[in-house]
Amino acid sequence: MPGAMAKTGQGPRDNVLRISVGDVVRWGSRSTIGVVQAIRVISSGHRVPSFCGERGEIVLTISDGVGTAFVVPEEGAISHVERDEAASFLTRMRRDGR
Repeated sequence: MPGAMAKTGQGPRDNVLRISVGDVVRWGSRSTIGVVQAIRVISSGHRVPSFCGERGEIVLTISDGVGTAFVVPEEGAISHVERDEAASFLTRMRRDGR
């Protein structure tokens, strides 16, 4: 669901990431908030609309309103943004024409 959240697995599958284009996430050491613009599977080079698997298998294109970053998710480097905060972020992005 666009604007939702990235989800991580629990227990022995902590390295599993579920994410879709349009999800709003926090990423990086500065906890930057951004929206996932694209997901590319490294092994095939194909873009996919959603992904569920090992974090190191993909590259995310994330737009944060200031620029665009290409991120290879590491454990803990991508986290979900609560629904209200995600909605507020997307509203600001639309209002600013991004």
